[in-house]
Amino acid sequence: MASVTFNLKAPKKLNESTVIRMVFAFGKEHIIMNTGIKVKPKEWNPEEKRLRNLSGTVNVQNMNTSLTKIENRIIACYRDPQYIGRDL
Repeated sequence: MASVTFNLKAPKKLNESTVIRMVFAFGKEHIIMNTGIKVKPKEWNPEEKRLRNLSGTVNVQNMNTSLTKIENRIIACYRDPQYIGRDL
C-alpha cells in the first residue's frame, strides 16, 4: 500500500517560512521531495497535513488544492505507470 503525506521541513522555526515536503511511502521505501510551496509553521495544520484557513494567509485554498493534486498524481503513477509524464 502506498501513501502520500505532507510535512514541514523546519516546523520549529515559527517566524520563518519553510517549504512543505511531500513524503511518498511504499512498502519499506520513502521518497521525500520539496513541493516548492512555502508557509510559516503557524499557518500549517499538522493533523490535517494542509494549510490552516487563517485570515491574512494568501491563497490557502489554491495551495491546499495543489497539495491534493500532487497527492493524487503520485498515487495514480504508482498504481499505473502509464500515467508518468501525463497530465492527470
